[in-house]
Amino acid sequence: MIIDFSKYSSVKIGNKIEVAVLKEACKSDYYLIGLASNMLINNANNLAILDDKFAYIKDCKDYLEVGAKTKAYDLYKYAKKNNIANFEFLSSLPGQMGGLCKMNAGMKEFEIANYILELNIDGVWQGANFSYRCSDITGHIFAVKLKKENSFSLEKLELFKNMRANQPSGASFGSIFKNPQNYSAGYLIDKCNLKGFCIGGAKISEKHANFLINFNKASFDDAYSLIELCKEKVFKEFSIELIPEVVILK
Repeated sequence: MIIDFSKYSSVKIGNKIEVAVLKEACKSDYYLIGLASNMLINNANNLAILDDKFAYIKDCKDYLEVGAKTKAYDLYKYAKKNNIANFEFLSSLPGQMGGLCKMNAGMKEFEIANYILELNIDGVWQGANFSYRCSDITGHIFAVKLKKENSFSLEKLELFKNMRANQPSGASFGSIFKNPQNYSAGYLIDKCNLKGFCIGGAKISEKHANFLINFNKASFDDAYSLIELCKEKVFKEFSIELIPEVVILK
């Protein structure tokens, strides 16, 4: 199938590219893109998405089995409806469960790795190791088993809504960079006077400096150059290397 990444990706940047559809849980050389919610894609080859059969939620009494194509928001809605705890933070995260698990997505100390029991990677159920916004997973995730606990929390839901309110609207990746130890990436970029700085149709948000906004039909080069500029300025000013959360496929 053909995907127009200028419409499909969350940052609305990219070209029309042929993408395969994986219908079975097995090992392959394709690069899975999910919803491309934290990806900057130019003219990459060998891309794939999962078949719709991998979008499901199965209650297995002691745990939930969730297909990797299931949207984070759909799992949040299921948890709320069925009074299941710990997935309130998914109300504020874009993307599908496979991508969220692979990058250990979360908000502050709340991250998906805390609730993972097993993952179906390349067709085999197994464990994985996680750290801040990353994992050691190299294969494709087709499903995940998650801890199931009672008592959905409206208080946590309100907390995450308030956290999300501090983030800018518009076409973006979410956070551009991981937070370095003991620092906020947004704080460092702000201190380099880059808030509101533009290259072409891409700019660093005036509201939160760790967000790149596509405000006027930005190109891949616009966004990539702005990301590189942030890295360069922060390293020059603070001797700190910013590591992107964004996956960049040239």
